[in-house]
Amino acid sequence: MVYVEATQLNQRFWLEAGIYSYLFGTLAFDARFYTYLTLSHAMLSVVRFVPLLPPDMPVDSSPFVASLSRLEVESGRLIQSQIRFLKDMEVDLDRDAKERIIEQQHSIVSGIFDEFLCGFVGGAH
Repeated sequence: MVYVEATQLNQRFWLEAGIYSYLFGTLAFDARFYTYLTLSHAMLSVVRFVPLLPPDMPVDSSPFVASLSRLEVESGRLIQSQIRFLKDMEVDLDRDAKERIIEQQHSIVSGIFDEFLCGFVGGAH
């Protein structure tokens, strides 16, 4: 059942985020490419598992927790680079349009990740 739910969640993400629209065509520095980059940024900044762990859990309590912690640190570095790149990227969008795109992508990823987490909190697993 976990695989079925994961597939459904993945399918929803592909549809809502419009992943299929980024698979074909050229990669030009345009609004479409900017939207794709903001989706990547949203994934790194929204989908985080370390904050779900008990705050007093030692990082070295298990190899899994240690791996999650290392991923969190690396993601933090990537997020900072992405923010700088998104702000400075030369694209035919004004600042408000860029902010709307960022908010839209974060909203999509947050909604799907929240639903994913609710499946566990709600007792489905």
